[in-house]
Order: sequence, then structure tokens, then C-alpha cells
Amino acid sequence: MAAGFQLGTGDAAGHWTWTGARLYGEDGFAATYHRPQYADLTAGQRRQRVAELQAAWLAAQWDQPSFGSRFELRFANDPETRRVHAALLLRVVAATRQEAASLARRRLRRATDPDLLPPHVLALPIESEAELRGWLGCPRLVGEFIEVRKHLSARPITRFGARRPYAIRHGFFDSGEAWDAWWRAFARLEFPAVLCLGFDAYDAGNSVFRQELNRRALEMEDLASEGITSPLHPYPMPPDPAALLAVGDYRRAVARYVGRCFRLRVSLVSENEVPAGLIAALVGSVSCIPGAVGPVRVVGPEFAEAMREHQALGAPWLARTYRQGLPIELDPMDELLDSLVDLPEAASVLSLPAHWSGSPAYFEDAPASVVPIP
Repeated sequence: MAAGFQLGTGDAAGHWTWTGARLYGEDGFAATYHRPQYADLTAGQRRQRVAELQAAWLAAQWDQPSFGSRFELRFANDPETRRVHAALLLRVVAATRQEAASLARRRLRRATDPDLLPPHVLALPIESEAELRGWLGCPRLVGEFIEVRKHLSARPITRFGARRPYAIRHGFFDSGEAWDAWWRAFARLEFPAVLCLGFDAYDAGNSVFRQELNRRALEMEDLASEGITSPLHPYPMPPDPAALLAVGDYRRAVARYVGRCFRLRVSLVSENEVPAGLIAALVGSVSCIPGAVGPVRVVGPEFAEAMREHQALGAPWLARTYRQGLPIELDPMDELLDSLVDLPEAASVLSLPAHWSGSPAYFEDAPASVVPIP
């Protein structure tokens, strides 16, 4: 398989390199039907097996976090053909041009390895500058930029002597509805749009993160329990209502965010305003828990920043947008928790291109040069 075209530039931070591959979906049932290990599976079990294979592929893409390095899956609709095109784009940063080019080749080779990809997904490296730039700049005209993020809420802590004024709650991603209906609706959009699933590796096993997260969890546990004012004036204090609501979130975070994680970004960038029903369906596809995630529109001065980074495969922190109207600014830990997902959580959002027997085809057909795995 060809190495793929690379774009590169250098600055004081190092050398930046972009590369990518087109992705095509074969019939998810047919791709497993002729394999002996799947012969006795029902249609529902085949879908589950495909999801497990996608999760294994995603886990294999995790690397030790490094500045500026990340990857995205992008899905662009074609208003003329009513099909969806898919690509994997990745960006790496290294000290020299040669190191960046070598690292980009290795990561692209791993991402497109037929032995790691699910059997229904076919990959073909992008071999021209024009096509790579086209994917980075897609769509050419942008009128709306929406992200689906964890829902945030903040309630004031009323317990006397508490160290922080608010208990902030973070939603979470979880397996939502099957993507089939959303892809069909997305393919029927009458104007260009692109859905981006971005992943930045994060090591949640680092001691600084673990210590701070455990400290906050213990703080919420204390506030959510009955206490006394002081040894000198020992009258009981009831559990703090805000802490009672938030303590379960911190318990979940302590249990889930261990070791290999990602920072996840789900964005929908379009030429015109996207119908509200399609946005609601996207929310339902990335989490089955009502109110756990929700759409936020990028507007004002942050819109231009978001677009610049979108074209460079970046994921900037948009403080005003991501604050979601909270009465306080998010500190570094809350900023991290706002996008942090463990591998199962990340995999529940992942959707690689696939066709399913009995359903209309909405992903583009693979060219003859891409040979399915026998």
C-alpha cells in the first residue's frame, strides 16, 4: 500500500506533518458471513462483533500523548450523489521534518493495516496534495459550526467552609442509537457538511491527574456526607445538596479514567444551518443517556479560531463556547474532564463506514483498486 501524500511545515514548536487515507465501507454482514468464527452469529450478534472490531482498531491507534499529534475521522456528504465520503486524517509534530515524516508514515500504516481494520472497512491512502487539502478545508464555505459535548451544570455549594463555590457536573458519552438512520439523513442534506470525530491521546495514569481527580472525588464525598461544624462547636451539618448530585459523577470518573484515554471532539461543520432534527439525532447517536451530552454552537470571535484549527486538524479550547453558560470559568481539571473519555466511551461514539444488507447504501462505493479482504 502506498505511503500517502504528506503536507508539512515548521515553526518554533517543531515540524508539523499531515497525511491521511480514504475509507470505504463494505457490507458489514457479508464481511463477516464467510468467516468461520462468525458463521453461527445472528444479525444482531454480527453488528456487536463489528462494534468490537471497531473498538479494537481504535485502541490500537493510541500513542503516548505528544504535543500537536492527533487524528480525526471525517465524513463529508455529497449533495449530488447523496452518498457520504469518509477519510482518516492525522497530524504529527516532531523535532525535524524527517522525524515527523517517518512518524506520520508509521501511524498511517498502522491505521490502514488490513489486519487491524474491521473486515468491512477498506482503506486507500490519499496520494495527492489537492485531495488532502480538500479534506482539511472541507467544506469550503462554512455557515455553522456545532459541537456535541458533555453536558455541564453547576450548582452552588452551601456547606460552610467548602473549598470551592460550585459543584460542576460533567455528562458522558455512551452507546446511543444505531448510526444507520443518521447517515441516511446526513447523506440527504442539500448542502455540503462534514462530521468530524477527533481523538487526542491522553494518559490518565499520570500521577498529577490521578492525585487531583482523587482529591476532588474525596472532597465531594465529604461534602455529600453529614458533618460537624467544628470540634469546638459540634452541631451536625446535613449533606450538601450540590455535592450529593455531583459525587456519583466523580466516582464514575475515578473508576473510568485510568490509563489509556482520549480527549474526544465531535463537531458538525456545514455550509448552511443544519436542521434541528438532524442535530438531535446526532446527539442520540453518541449517547443513550438523556441530557448527558448536548449541542453547542460556536459563534462570535471563537468561530474564526475554530475554523482556522479545523483546517489544520486542530482542537482549540474555546473557553466561551465550552463554558455552556456556567456562572464560573472552568479550571484546568474541569476543562480536561469536559472532553475526556476512556476507550469504551470513545468506542461507543466511533462509527466507521459500513453498508448493511437490506438497507440503502449511503457510503460511497470503493474503487476497483481497493480489493476487499478475502
